[in-house]
Amino acid sequence: MPDLSDHGLPRPDTGLLTRAAVDRAITVQDVGLIAAIQQRQVEVVSMVERFDGTDVVLADHSRVQPDVVLLATGYTHGIEPLIGHLGVLDEHGRPVVSRGHQAPSAPGMWFLGYTNPISGNLRELRIDSGRIAHAMAHVHRASA
Repeated sequence: MPDLSDHGLPRPDTGLLTRAAVDRAITVQDVGLIAAIQQRQVEVVSMVERFDGTDVVLADHSRVQPDVVLLATGYTHGIEPLIGHLGVLDEHGRPVVSRGHQAPSAPGMWFLGYTNPISGNLRELRIDSGRIAHAMAHVHRASA
């Protein structure tokens, strides 16, 4: 992986093997994100602190109004402090909607990967990601 420090992603202090063995981090296979960052098609920003209307307030106190917010939370979700007040999570901190549906109390918010169906998580991720992409395109067309 190239050094992306100039783009807001500092190089880790440890290597892949150490991060996997010690930090239990899962390495990510790049499928175009690095090139998109280098070409400035994707902007890396500070951690999201909260949502304020259409603004996203970042940990460095700056505000952005992105087209899309993608929270890649890994194996623990920890999203309660960020969106728990929106009525989109159940008592266990899991989304109240799944299968590519929008949260009724938060239009434009979808969740992916929070279920573990017997049919297999990867299969459902593929199906639901298609549903979400289709719904997002529909919302974009309607607002254009």
